[in-house]
Amino acid sequence: MEYPIYRVCQILICINKEKQILYIGEPDHEETVTALSFPNVSLFNSKINNDSLIINQTSFDYLKYNKITQKINKNQIFENICPNIKNRINEILNLPKNINKIFIIGSHTSSNANSLFKVALSKLSSSYLISCIDEIPHIDKSDNIFIGCSCSASIEQYNSIVEFITTNNCICK
Repeated sequence: MEYPIYRVCQILICINKEKQILYIGEPDHEETVTALSFPNVSLFNSKINNDSLIINQTSFDYLKYNKITQKINKNQIFENICPNIKNRINEILNLPKNINKIFIIGSHTSSNANSLFKVALSKLSSSYLISCIDEIPHIDKSDNIFIGCSCSASIEQYNSIVEFITTNNCICK
């Protein structure tokens, strides 16, 4: 995996200053594994000191990330949560109450798609993570459906699912 250069630079700057670097991420995710291979980088735990720097996996669960970093000095945090995912999470959280199904389009193995799906489920129990038309649950013509797309979904995948749903005369937002 190609590691983003700005993060490598940030890590190297901290290493030169002998700062402790704490990494927020899923232990088995490629980004986390790469980050933990650097000296002075360890997986985040609740023990931090004033000169620690905190960095994160770009696709880490945004809501979980906010809980973790809530009481940490913002000057210590080098946040790198994917801005597209943050925007999509906010869209899901602010959906109108008349939506009765949420479809998140993306891969079942994608951290981004799973983050969106988790938020969708917290908003509405009839939320689905789908990667193809075959995974679409039964829909009635009266269903008011919100379709969210994760970064892991291609435009072709998204368009084919939206076309299938609108062909069945459902309302899509």
